[in-house]
Amino acid sequence: MIEQQARTILSFIGFVVALIPLYWLLQAFNVGCILYSIWVAIVCLCQFINGVMFMHTAEDLSPAWCEISTRLQLMGGMGIVAAGLVIARRVSRITTDYALTFDERREIYVDLFIGLAPPFSQLIEYYFMQGHRYNVLEGIGCYPAIPSSIIYLSLSGIWPIIIGLASAVYCARTIWALFRRHRQIKELVASTNGLSLNKYYRLMVMATIEMLCTVPLGTYDLLGAVRSYYPWNGFADLHLNFDRVSQYPHDLIRKNWGHAPTGTLWYTNGCALIFFALFGFTSEARSFYGRVFLYLPRRLGLLTKNVVDIERGGMQEQDHGDFVLRQPQVQDILTIDLEGSARSVESGEPERSKSNSTTHSTESFT
Repeated sequence: MIEQQARTILSFIGFVVALIPLYWLLQAFNVGCILYSIWVAIVCLCQFINGVMFMHTAEDLSPAWCEISTRLQLMGGMGIVAAGLVIARRVSRITTDYALTFDERREIYVDLFIGLAPPFSQLIEYYFMQGHRYNVLEGIGCYPAIPSSIIYLSLSGIWPIIIGLASAVYCARTIWALFRRHRQIKELVASTNGLSLNKYYRLMVMATIEMLCTVPLGTYDLLGAVRSYYPWNGFADLHLNFDRVSQYPHDLIRKNWGHAPTGTLWYTNGCALIFFALFGFTSEARSFYGRVFLYLPRRLGLLTKNVVDIERGGMQEQDHGDFVLRQPQVQDILTIDLEGSARSVESGEPERSKSNSTTHSTESFT
């Protein structure tokens, strides 16, 4: 019970943190990271809703939701793997010799095809793989009903391994090129729009993690499917009594599966947390968090003018919606009115002259 509650809470957290970096990822239009964020968020949301609805029951509470969520989870699982391939390919294209000559628009189209074709193909092929409508597992919720037939192994089970191996090839090429031309990596990154060196290393770490996780986990799932292989006797046998819904309380889950099939659920939550750890603390993210943190005081009237941010260096003004973030120069003097207004008075020679004049006038008056 505690595990189910923890998994449900973590799924909601994963849903939120997976979408937080989406704002600035859309600005940079990093296709791989955008797709990764969306697919992880979709799967985490489905897991959270299922966990809340079916925490203490295996009854078929919402057939329409189960029909939708089983397909979304199947698509999301393949979409996460495909998005990892897009990220690995992107990093490889930046690092290798021909990175400076590729067509940006064409690359976006290719990335979209790689990231969307595998998951949507799962949606089309799902009918040919499923044995009945769906399963309902207590504490887990709606779960796809897919026997381990030759159809499933060829259309779905083998593809995470194939995609993971493709990602491994791109990662190996990236690492090799990085060792060969590490001195030129800054120039290569600088020549790519919307990319910095820190973002490049984050993308590389993300691609490497996906490569290291996808192939072993995909192999483990494939071996489990082979051990429970369902002999192929045609679609008439596979779809026999197709409209049924199998319901599994906790005891039947252990009896039929040996253990609750929660590995995929924990894996998705881990993907969300790793993704946020890599892309949720960038400079754009910290700037966004600052604006959100100051939004409520601004609306309550605690800050009625410019929000001033002092950093060492020169002066820079940036418009961020309701606020103007200003980095004053060293010679600027910041004075804050306790009644809620802020003003900046520049110090300089004219100001000192004025002050001296005022002092002289006062002395004369005395």
